[in-house]
Amino acid sequence: MGEQHKKHNRREHLNDFHLNVAGEYVYDGALYACQNDDAKQRRSKRAVWGMAAILTVAVAAGGCIPAPGMQNCFYVLLPYLGEFLGAASVIWALAKLGTDWSTVREYNYKKSVAVLPVRTAVTAVFSLLGIVCELIFFFVNDHAGQTFFALLYVLLKLIALLSVLVLRAEIMQAEWDKLPKILLCTMCILSCYNQKNSTRCFSAHRCP
Repeated sequence: MGEQHKKHNRREHLNDFHLNVAGEYVYDGALYACQNDDAKQRRSKRAVWGMAAILTVAVAAGGCIPAPGMQNCFYVLLPYLGEFLGAASVIWALAKLGTDWSTVREYNYKKSVAVLPVRTAVTAVFSLLGIVCELIFFFVNDHAGQTFFALLYVLLKLIALLSVLVLRAEIMQAEWDKLPKILLCTMCILSCYNQKNSTRCFSAHRCP
């Protein structure tokens, strides 16, 4: 029963696609739009994707260096695993959001903007835990010969932590609104008029 419910939720957005008279599947579900002005949107997008790139590099690099405890200590490995999965989920959500914030389909909005605050917060918690656990392992055990890699690991965790917090702040500052149906119909009519292809356009979006 639970598995069927999950499958239904995953496929629910397919109900928003319908065939038009040209035999093409078109989306006529709800749309969301970022209400920030163009300049602020451009700045936010640069910050979000820039921080996402830094987060990716920092997390990946942290798993590639021989930091103390990363080979055989569960309480050092577990925070890294959580951070890695959290960062991957953040990047996946950003991929769903894309770079065009003027019209975001509802199913993509729910998988990106709606979940990013929680996913970035979880990733930040694991990054912080990674710093604490690495320092505990380093000082409790005698790893004086690996000081450089321990400090480098902590630095990478700190970079990951700061980048995901900045990313979260940018996402939280963006103002989103659901576009009303009447506006969508107006956009459709204007597009039809400009393209001189009214039959195909009106069938692409079903006005109430």
